[in-house]
Amino acid sequence: MNTVSTHIVTVNAGSSSIKLALFEPGESPKKILEGVIDNIGQPTASFTKKNGTAQDAIGARVSVVDHVAAVSQAFERDKQYIRPKRCLLRGIDARGC
Repeated sequence: MNTVSTHIVTVNAGSSSIKLALFEPGESPKKILEGVIDNIGQPTASFTKKNGTAQDAIGARVSVVDHVAAVSQAFERDKQYIRPKRCLLRGIDARGC
């Protein structure tokens, strides 16, 4: 049986980094996962994720040449929470454009 769960994904893209967060919706959305990919396009690129608390932080060097590769790397690394091939996109909202 397939179950559908709704989550909110936020993406903050800078010139050389991407910050992602996953929230359970509700009156006060609960952040369940966050990640940052820094130094995109550089040999020092790194991916850091947190599952709930700073004590759970995990970091790794990654090879990402651009922002598209960075987002793919982030989704690939955390299939437990994010399964892009099975997601149903219900809306996009942009701020600060």
